[in-house]
Amino acid sequence: MPHRRMVVTIVVAALALTACAPQLLVDAESEVASQPTPEPSVEEGSLDEPVVDPTAWPPRTFGASTMPSADAAGQAQADAWLAGVVMPPGAVAVTEEPADAPQLDLQWQEWWCAPMGLATGFWRVPGAGVIDTANWLAANPGPGLLSPTSQRVEDDVAIDGAPVAHVPAVGAIEGIGLTVALASDGVVVRAEVGAFGDTTVCPTPPPGQSLGGPGQG
Repeated sequence: MPHRRMVVTIVVAALALTACAPQLLVDAESEVASQPTPEPSVEEGSLDEPVVDPTAWPPRTFGASTMPSADAAGQAQADAWLAGVVMPPGAVAVTEEPADAPQLDLQWQEWWCAPMGLATGFWRVPGAGVIDTANWLAANPGPGLLSPTSQRVEDDVAIDGAPVAHVPAVGAIEGIGLTVALASDGVVVRAEVGAFGDTTVCPTPPPGQSLGGPGQG
């Protein structure tokens, strides 16, 4: 039968973005992720910079270009989680984002809290498929992490990309958002890491709402 292409994403009603920004989940029975106690604000770094308040509601998100500088503990944890990522056999680490995996340009990770330690890594897996690789990553989180991502079933629909989450606990809003993207010679895997430090503060959702974790978009 003819094949058709689609992109696997997790659709959450609260945010309709092309980016894989974290999702705002509305569920009266959902458990709000464990997170640091909010403080009034992150102090102003200089007279030329606006005060950033990660505790504000409605919440904003932070990416690589907007995240305030992490403290030593947050950066050390992010680097450790990235170093502990386990890849399928045959995977090769690369230093830059590959240009032949366009799905990576359509999906990326942002974070609810600040400041957080951030780290990013890329791997090629020659000859691999998106579904097999995503399922392998979901079954093999790194040390101290778990994956809430469900196993996907291979079918006759061609898949361009799939997200996978590695988090320290169910409902956590820190951890690793992995993206598996179709490439010219197999797949590319990108790991985007965000880790809490000693100075991280987060918004507090109102009753009946919670904050989605990494790898959910």
